[in-house]
Amino acid sequence: MFTDAERAALELTEQGTRIADAAGGVTDEVWESAAKHYDEEQLAARVSLNCLPGPLAAQLSIRSDSLTVEIRTV
Repeated sequence: MFTDAERAALELTEQGTRIADAAGGVTDEVWESAAKHYDEEQLAARVSLNCLPGPLAAQLSIRSDSLTVEIRTV
């Protein structure tokens, strides 16, 4: 259903958003898996989106193949 790259991005997002739960943050294994599919700029975009408040993040769209961020006005 998901490509390897999409699964890596989903796992990175899951671990990155559970830091407040004292889950330990993103493991080296998950980061390395994501880094196989995305360059540093794309990884930075993914991590940055995790830091945005919900209403703002909801206004952003991401194409999973390139992780291009587009800001839309509402």
